[in-house]
Amino acid sequence: SPEYGRALYFNALGRGLLARFKALRGYDFTSRWGTRGAADAADELIKRYPDNLDAHLPRAIFDATWGGSSIWQRMALFTLTMPRGNRERGIQTLEEIAESDTDSRFWAMLVLMDIFMADQSTAQQYLETAETLHTLFPDNSVIQLELADSFRGLERWVLAEAVYQSILTKVNNQVQSYDEVVFEISR
Repeated sequence: SPEYGRALYFNALGRGLLARFKALRGYDFTSRWGTRGAADAADELIKRYPDNLDAHLPRAIFDATWGGSSIWQRMALFTLTMPRGNRERGIQTLEEIAESDTDSRFWAMLVLMDIFMADQSTAQQYLETAETLHTLFPDNSVIQLELADSFRGLERWVLAEAVYQSILTKVNNQVQSYDEVVFEISR
């Protein structure tokens, strides 16, 4: 049934994003342990809906997140029998989803932006993704911060400062959704 498909999709997506969140927050071992359920749920979703591009999003997030481990991490994962992703395949699938006209393209763009941000060699792709999302969501404070950070990463100081000044102006004018940015800026 369509309801079961949606439930399966959000179960796989939720498990993958929770494990990713734990990895980003520093809960490395627990996030790795949580990858078992995330990979299994994503694989079941793809097995049921192999032709649906949206169904590949949870597995692509998993692959891109847990595919670039060092040799020591790979040995530990093998010893603990934890699944490991394929980073190149994950990023390629995320890019395919981001370029499509599916419901999951914004999720894919957000994950790609995060992946590109973490690697200096993909700074230009980080900027392009941030610009695309900023064009689609011009009043989103988080995306505007990402845009400023992408300019800063490419050492485009004037543009970065202009975006940061725009954010500060919106915070001072108490524009809706910019009140939480005060915390981010003051960190």
